[in-house]
Amino acid sequence: MFETLTCYISQIDTEKAGNWGPDHVTGKNGKDEPVMPFVIYSSGIKKLAEAVGTFAMEHPECKSYDDILAQSNIKWAEDSMEKADVSKLDGKTVFALILGACRAERFCDGVLLYFAESGCLSRWLHRLKEIDEQNKESEDRVHDKV
Repeated sequence: MFETLTCYISQIDTEKAGNWGPDHVTGKNGKDEPVMPFVIYSSGIKKLAEAVGTFAMEHPECKSYDDILAQSNIKWAEDSMEKADVSKLDGKTVFALILGACRAERFCDGVLLYFAESGCLSRWLHRLKEIDEQNKESEDRVHDKV
């Protein structure tokens, strides 16, 4: 179910997630002018963020990430999301963590970079892959009995 997201694990695990862009530019007069810094994300992070948006559109039951997180006593906040023990969470809740991180980026540049560099994105994606593998094993056992 989550293959469209977990296919980015190797990129997330091996690429540098991104860099902060410049906080100044050279103006027409040749002098440095301040600008708001921004993150330049790696291709893996960009592709994952796009895939997350597509997945959310295709699975409307997963769109209410803040409600889903609240059901597991996880706040839509960096600290709470980072500390969540995903080993006990279902796929819908783990996806809500990823979607929440992507949505937070809209309000605060660099949030997604933080979650990537802290290892959260990788941990969440690996959990989704584990869930897919467990579901496949269950399906295989059912087919073997038939």
